[in-house]
Amino acid sequence: MTTPTNSAELPARIIEFVNEELGPYDEAITIDTPLVTNGLVDSAGLMRLAAFVERETGTNIPDKDINVGHFDTIRQIEAYVTRRRGGS
Repeated sequence: MTTPTNSAELPARIIEFVNEELGPYDEAITIDTPLVTNGLVDSAGLMRLAAFVERETGTNIPDKDINVGHFDTIRQIEAYVTRRRGGS
């Protein structure tokens, strides 16, 4: 079992995953780039992204939570993971 990625490393790991596994993209991905609503990540990609975040953080993500409200930007993903971990 791998050690979960810490919060400081998570944005960079997600950007790397999105670019390498779901891209490549013409523009740079930032923590505020809309991934789903801009069409960069489709529904299958969203499932892959959620699975990646689960593996990286050790956080269980219920299927009902895999949606644009939690996974459209990396900032939203970070906030969601923090809430799931019981943080503020």
